[in-house]
Formats: sequence, C-alpha cells, structure tokens
Amino acid sequence: MIQSPGGGAVEWDSDAAEVTERGGGAWRRKSSRRLAGSTLAASASGAAWLPHFGRRNLMPRRLYSTRPMSYTRLRRRLSSSSTTTSSSSPSWCPHAAFATATERVRAGTLSPEHVHHLFDKLLRQATPVPEHSLNGFLAALARAPDSSACKDGPALVLAIFNRVSREEAGLRVATPAICTYCILMDCCCRARRRDLGLAFFDRLVRTGLKTNQIAANNLLKCLCHAKRTDEAVSVLLHRISDLGCAPNCISYNTVLKSLCEDSRSQQALDLLQMMAKEGGVCSPSLVKYNTVIHGFFKEGQVSKACNLYHEMMQQGVVPDVVNW
Repeated sequence: MIQSPGGGAVEWDSDAAEVTERGGGAWRRKSSRRLAGSTLAASASGAAWLPHFGRRNLMPRRLYSTRPMSYTRLRRRLSSSSTTTSSSSPSWCPHAAFATATERVRAGTLSPEHVHHLFDKLLRQATPVPEHSLNGFLAALARAPDSSACKDGPALVLAIFNRVSREEAGLRVATPAICTYCILMDCCCRARRRDLGLAFFDRLVRTGLKTNQIAANNLLKCLCHAKRTDEAVSVLLHRISDLGCAPNCISYNTVLKSLCEDSRSQQALDLLQMMAKEGGVCSPSLVKYNTVIHGFFKEGQVSKACNLYHEMMQQGVVPDVVNW
C-alpha cells in the first residue's frame, strides 16, 4: 500500500515489479514482469488521480546515485578527457607545415590558395617559422617551373612577402634574413620588377644586416636589367668593396653581358682586358670571351671578334662549339 497525493490508499500489485535497494542509495530494478491488465485505482473517492501506466513508466531503467565522486576518480576522468581532446586537435607546427608545403611546391601541386592558407595559419599563431624553413620554401617557390597549380612562383613570393610586411604580427613570425632578401631580389628580376629589387636592397642596407656576395650580385643584376649599366659598372669597380664584398666571376659576367646587349662591346672588351691584367680568380674565362666575341659579331665588327678570338687562344683558353 502507498499513499496517494489526494490521501487515498493505492494498491500496487507486487507481481508487476520488484525493486531492491543497493549500497549508496542507487536504485536498480531487480526483476520485472508484465502486469496483465494492470491499473492503479484510487480507493476512497473513486476519482482516478493516476492514469493507466505501463511498466516502463512506473520504473525507470536506471536511477543514478547522488553520492559525490571521489577525488581520485575525478582526476582520472578529467585526465582521460584532456588526453582525448589534445589528441584530436594537435598543435600546429610551422616547421612541419612549411616542410610539407616545400615538397608540394617541388611536386607542382601547391596552388596560390594553399600558399595563402599556409600564411593565414602562420599569422594567427605566435610561434615563428624557423629561418631555414621559410627561406627553403620561398626559394623553392621562386624557382618552381610553371605548372597547372601555380603559374608564376616569383610573383607569388613577392605577394606573400608584401602581405607579411603589412600584417602586425608578420615580421615577428616570419622574420626576413639576408638570405630572404636575396631570394626576394632574385624574384624581382624574374618577375621583371627591377625597381622593386633595388628597393629591397635599400631596405636590406637600412636593416643593418651584413650584405653578402649573393646580394651584391643581385644588385648588379637588377641594375643591368633596369638598363642602368653605367651604375652597375660603377658598383662593380668602385663601390662593391664598400658593401664588404669582392666581385667574383658572376659579377663580371653580369656586367659584361649587359654591356654587350647595349651594343657597348668595346667597353666590355676594356673591362675584359683589365681583368686579364689583374689576374686572380676573376681572370677571363671561356664564358667571358664568348660573351664579348658574340657582342662584336652582333654589332657587325667581325675583325674585332676575330682578333679577340686569337687573343683568347694565346691566353691558353681552349675554344668550344660556341666559338665555332
């Protein structure tokens, strides 16, 4: 017998369900049998305060305990939850991300959209990308051949660096080094943006970074491509030492080629003879002689071209198929 809310006595057939109390106040159903034509009726007033309920409504499948969880069990559950969360969302690693992107550039499968998405992630977090990872990626992108995924790598490099320079966190997570500026200047020459290449060199000098031979040669290349050959000659002969560098074979080849393309092969010959007098590592080579000889032929000065050829033979430089 149980007491109803209205005060009447209610009968409960024990055959409908049996329950037992277990430790800690947790109630679980021990056994239950379907009650044939079971009803709960009010006894005194005859008013039915309870409708007809089935077995499942009377007895819930499980009642949980309100006993507090122990400290040890709580720590174990929180630790398990933390481990699951961390394993499902690992932290982003710039070094690994840029290494993967570099391989995709070399495979020709990295699109400009993917490149911008990569820098989106970089600019949203605080960990700077390692210098070698950044420069390796930019160098690979600058020299990547045109593909269906990316048509113009050098232009994309310049666009990315321009974006990094504008962002507040850009130079903090992607700090340019001397190698970075060399890559950017080379991209300017490839993208026919020589004026921007000269601006990058000026920025390099103002940052206080020490200029190296590659940067100096890129400066000469930008000047020559901008048809400022006289300035390139001046830098080569007088000012390159002020940058802490000495001209090498690439320096002289760049200026000699520019002079000959400007139909100034005689001035190129004078520079070549000066190199022969000075000797050293920058003495005239087969490539330098071929450049000037070709310049004379292009200008129609065949006799000078032949004389220079014989001079080359006297210097012990063996001709190749280009000479013939």
